[in-house]
Amino acid sequence: PSSVFDIQIENLNTTAVSLRWKINDTVASEYTYRILVEGNGTHFEVNTTTNATNTVIAGLEPGTLYNFTIYSQVADKKTEGDPFSRREYTKPSSVFDIQIENLNTTAVSLRWKINDTVASEYTYRILVEGNGTHFEVNTTTNATNTVIAGLEPGTLYNFTIYSQVADKKTEGDPFSRSEYTKPSSVFDIQIENINTTAVSLRWKINDTVASEYTYRILVEGNGTTSEVITNTSATNTVIAGLEPGTLYNFTIFSQVADKKTEGDPFSRSKYTKPSSVFDIQIENINTTAVSLRWKINDTVASEYTYRIRVEGNGTSSEVTTTTNATNTVIAGLEPGTLYNFTLYSQVADKKTEGDPVSTSFYTRPSPVFGFEVVNISTTEVTLTWETNDTASYGYTYVIYTFKDFFDNVTTRFLKVTIATINNLSPGTHYTFTVIPRAEDNKTEGSPVNTSSCTYPASVSSFNCEPVAKQKILTLQWDCPTGKNSGFKVNFSNGSWHRETEFLPCNTGRQATNSTNLDYFTTYNISIATLSCGKESFPKQATCATSITDPPAPVELPTIISTSHNSLQVQFNEFQSTNGPLEAYAVIITTDSDAGSPNSSLRFTYDDFRKKTTKTYVTFVKKVGQKRVSSSSPEEIVVGDGDVTYGYYNGKLDPLGSYRVCVAGFTNIVFSNNNTGPIAEDRSYVAYTHYSMLVSLPQDPGVITGAVVGCLLAAIVIAAVVGFIFWKRRRKNGKNNDVHFSQIK
Repeated sequence: PSSVFDIQIENLNTTAVSLRWKINDTVASEYTYRILVEGNGTHFEVNTTTNATNTVIAGLEPGTLYNFTIYSQVADKKTEGDPFSRREYTKPSSVFDIQIENLNTTAVSLRWKINDTVASEYTYRILVEGNGTHFEVNTTTNATNTVIAGLEPGTLYNFTIYSQVADKKTEGDPFSRSEYTKPSSVFDIQIENINTTAVSLRWKINDTVASEYTYRILVEGNGTTSEVITNTSATNTVIAGLEPGTLYNFTIFSQVADKKTEGDPFSRSKYTKPSSVFDIQIENINTTAVSLRWKINDTVASEYTYRIRVEGNGTSSEVTTTTNATNTVIAGLEPGTLYNFTLYSQVADKKTEGDPVSTSFYTRPSPVFGFEVVNISTTEVTLTWETNDTASYGYTYVIYTFKDFFDNVTTRFLKVTIATINNLSPGTHYTFTVIPRAEDNKTEGSPVNTSSCTYPASVSSFNCEPVAKQKILTLQWDCPTGKNSGFKVNFSNGSWHRETEFLPCNTGRQATNSTNLDYFTTYNISIATLSCGKESFPKQATCATSITDPPAPVELPTIISTSHNSLQVQFNEFQSTNGPLEAYAVIITTDSDAGSPNSSLRFTYDDFRKKTTKTYVTFVKKVGQKRVSSSSPEEIVVGDGDVTYGYYNGKLDPLGSYRVCVAGFTNIVFSNNNTGPIAEDRSYVAYTHYSMLVSLPQDPGVITGAVVGCLLAAIVIAAVVGFIFWKRRRKNGKNNDVHFSQIK
């Protein structure tokens, strides 16, 4: 077959090439091709399996010169055309891992890597682009590093590296890295507008692209470091947040847009202005001297000194301190004179001073004497005092009224040496202070004090009430105006007297109980308000204590006589010490074990007959509020058939056994008006113990019938016996001389 011709290399890369060739034989459509590949000391063959006049040769080494020899073959695979060859390099690999080293304002050192086997035969083309310009650098050796010079400061450059084989035409794919050159240093730093916490900096820089720069400013002072980053290209800025009176070093770094690449530093040092002093205090002021004390909060104030200008009475002088003390004594002054003191803080250079701060004052007047309180009432006092100062004609006297040990303060201003203080609170401790004040109406002499209490106010209303069934009186009064430390209450009844104190109050209606009194006793009561060791005028009232259950007699009721259906009971009257006796009730029981008659007052004779109860009330007697007990005992007949207040005094049972108890009432209440039963829970009642058990005799009528019956029985028995005796004698014939007549 004919040889192929016009071999074309297509789609060349690092490990493969596409080959295309031509052949003009008529039967070329039946050909195949053998391709011999030789390069870098190795060779191999590729045999096509079709009549295609192109193929891809793979498995090649990057950057290697290969010889491709093509043989056309007929169908027997042995007969071949003459060979035809083409030489070509594979594409070298791209470089990688470009490192920027030794960056400065006009040059950079580049270093890169490449892993190709034949990289030792490569050279490199470097395209440099930046600030609208570009140029190329071609290396002449296989070194993987180079220096790029002739650059502009602070400019962003893109470095693109192409690996090249020996033909200087076949290149690897480009690999790039961008980096700024280092900007130039600033110069000629000017410090403007210095104050306590900020300075204005201005500087110069000549770089072409300086309009794109920002600046990092390192601020160092007093052992601290901070940074300020500008966000514009301006060559001036204000550094704030500084400490007053501190020596600062300002170091400026120019920065390109990446905020990392910086120019060499340039520095300038300067003190900030010290703060002004403040809060100037006038201490230990007297007629000829004064102690000044001031404050300054600067961190480095321990390194300051102070200059003080003293002006007054037409003269001027200066005092310069030699230490960092924030106080001094200014002597040699005139009494009663207005002085102006101006203070300047100074840093160590003795030139940089804080803004001046001034204060003015008068020397002090003398204190008053003979200060006293006169004419005290519940709401008003009068004060008087004296003074000998020549300049006292111009004084104002300040009077402070302190209520309850400085709890509340009121103030008055007078030109005279007497004052009436009114609208005071009754019963309240007041401290009065008088202070002479100079014509500036501020500078004052030493205070003089006196104290006094106003008289307490009387209570506005006072009344008392008894407590039911207790020997207690409830006292009520309105808490008086002002202050009080309590109340003194006097109780009297004839020659008896008692004094009691009660706790203080603040507002409102007060109520308390007075105990350990006597029942049903009238007392004269007076109440006085107490405060500060003083008493108000007393308020008076009269009140009686309550009644309660009467005391029961110790003696038992005595049954002094009985009949077959009644009995007569005798008992001592109840004492009226707990209130006047109002009524008695007689209680009967057949229960030999009964202890107390409690809850028995509601039972009647009918309840007893119905077997509902063994205990009942048989008799009630009202005695009409007796105040004094009689010495003679009471006698009551039980079973006389009378009805008292709804209770039936029914007859007793002959031969029945009974015990008697007496209930005494200081207050008797009936459930149904005056018709019983007694409401025990609402009555004031006490009980005697039960009497001894007594049994009633038999009914006399029953005894007479029994006697007659017995006599009749005896007569009948005698008649029967006589008849029997007669009959026997007649039978025996022994009755011839005896005759009986027939009983008709």
